[in-house]
Amino acid sequence: MPPNFIKNYLDKIKNINIALSVLFFISIIAGYILAENNPEKIEKIFIENLKDMLEPALKLPSLKLFEFIFLKNLATAIIAVLSGIIFGIIPILIIFINGLILGIVSFIFLREFGAIALLSGLAPHGIFEIPALIFSAASGVWLWRSIYRRIIYEEKTLASEFKLIIKFFIFAIIPLLFFAALIESFATPAILSTVKSFFNH
Repeated sequence: MPPNFIKNYLDKIKNINIALSVLFFISIIAGYILAENNPEKIEKIFIENLKDMLEPALKLPSLKLFEFIFLKNLATAIIAVLSGIIFGIIPILIIFINGLILGIVSFIFLREFGAIALLSGLAPHGIFEIPALIFSAASGVWLWRSIYRRIIYEEKTLASEFKLIIKFFIFAIIPLLFFAALIESFATPAILSTVKSFFNH
């Protein structure tokens, strides 16, 4: 698939990507402020949930961890795209909720482990996973836009737009998720070990 295809598609969804990126950033700030204003309650809820999630993940070998992370993120990306048929609302909610959670987790990591641990934990997400999530949600919103224009203006482009979304998903989003899982499967165990040591104190 020529690079021009990806570039052209990204140009089409540029405004949606920008809007979702701004929403994601705002939701991170909102999550951080929420945690900062309710530190004890938030930490209790999230630390208990994190502990339940981390324990099984720590026992996985790198290959299994890679598979787990990749499939989990792939499922989220697919949902973000296909759920766009519901008025484009769910992809937007996915971005907001993920940003909110990231903001809360950022507060906990910064408070308990410091800036270095926070950056180490976020770096694998920031490079590949977050763009893949935003692109997926933007594709979901674009899908709804295409459906809307088919219904209201009787445009005949819905089928071709859906094919473009599938191609973009295969040639852009899946590779991003693959590299994200590859990095996290090796970086995450060290990060998780640090978090686990906190639970044991």
